[in-house]
Amino acid sequence: MKIFTKVSRFSYKKNRFVITAVLSIAVIILLIYSKNNYSHKKMMTYSKNVDKICAVVNGKSLTLRNFAFYVAYEEGEVEKQALVYDSKKPSKYWNLHMNGYFIKYSARNAAINMGIHDEIFYQKALKDNVKLTKLEKDTLKNNQEDFWNDLKEEEKDKKLGVSKKDIYDTMEKMAYAQKEQMLCEEIDGVEHGEYDFDQDSYKDLLKENNSYKIAKDVWQRLDFGNITLDH
Repeated sequence: MKIFTKVSRFSYKKNRFVITAVLSIAVIILLIYSKNNYSHKKMMTYSKNVDKICAVVNGKSLTLRNFAFYVAYEEGEVEKQALVYDSKKPSKYWNLHMNGYFIKYSARNAAINMGIHDEIFYQKALKDNVKLTKLEKDTLKNNQEDFWNDLKEEEKDKKLGVSKKDIYDTMEKMAYAQKEQMLCEEIDGVEHGEYDFDQDSYKDLLKENNSYKIAKDVWQRLDFGNITLDH
């Protein structure tokens, strides 16, 4: 005797309520995820977050306040190129895609990497007891005054949220870092500039003797090209 098992066919009409419920749950989950993801990536206002840690170099925490100079400097340099590209609408240049990256993201990367580079060489300068000569101190003072005076008032306070001392302190550390870099290049027998932040020799040095970490949840939420500028 053969026994036949009756197989029920799927019925949309009978199961439409189940399908609707499942789809509704899926949509709700997707909306929650999208909302959380958006909140996480939402751009932050620089001046209101200057004390957020954005990098740790050899165990030392650095905040956005420590990088304000690099942000202002890099935006200013790229903006010069942007005005040459399109003086009426420089934002077009910032949104160009070159060498695998948008220019605004390349500028953002350059600013953080310059700051990390200078912090590494500054720390080494302290260990090596490097001193600035009177001429180097005078040059530093002139550079500090020129850079600060070139910044617009709204860039200093409203957009960057930093003081004159903040900028001066960073530039002083840079002066020590630059002198230490030149001394290291001489000792190691490499050409001047080989230990610049974007050179392979520096990257090799970085891997061997130093450790750093970028707080991407902070740094990648900076709208480069629109921090000290208005596009």
